[in-house]
Amino acid sequence: MDRLTTDEPRDNFSTMLNFVYGKGGWAHIRSDGEREDVPLTDYCRRLCVQYGCGNTASPRKTPPPEEIDALITDCTIDDLGCPVALAYTFATQAVHMRDRCKRYEDVLFDGAGRLRAELPELDALLTKKETGRLVELPCAPGTKVYRIHYVWGQGSISIESFSLLSLSDFGAKVFLTKAEAAAALEKLMLSDLGEGSEVVSDPDTGGGT
Repeated sequence: MDRLTTDEPRDNFSTMLNFVYGKGGWAHIRSDGEREDVPLTDYCRRLCVQYGCGNTASPRKTPPPEEIDALITDCTIDDLGCPVALAYTFATQAVHMRDRCKRYEDVLFDGAGRLRAELPELDALLTKKETGRLVELPCAPGTKVYRIHYVWGQGSISIESFSLLSLSDFGAKVFLTKAEAAAALEKLMLSDLGEGSEVVSDPDTGGGT
């Protein structure tokens, strides 16, 4: 599956799919033949003026986009034969569909345009999450973690590789950093023995960082 939305179309097909896009809360078109990045409301009003539409062809200063949008939307309802109103409707539909699609594709594809996951895979993951069968690990298996030991008033810290067997102890006896482990061990020893206890590193591991 290839990505459809892009802010930098490179061929005719991708330009057509992304010709209308959202910017600042309003639809824009990439070019009107003379200018680039043209607000859709400005483009359609100029067409109305060109074809002599009485609703939006006011000679005064260009009205705000909210007013133009309301006028052309009324034309869509009142005059289904108006080609400008129909074009505005098509473009409005396109920009909303494109922007929604882009938000999904920004998740589905990485920065290089490679697909990160197929939809069936995502559906399976969401199903597992909804049924409580998806577990988020605190780190990748094999990551260096620090385990605290406390027996008969003696505390120490050792290093091990994280595995699923470590999961139940994570946050209580197993920690990502030595500082976290030392703080947890110190708290445990002080609560049990008072402030005279000492934290030492496991001699087999050297208490590495």
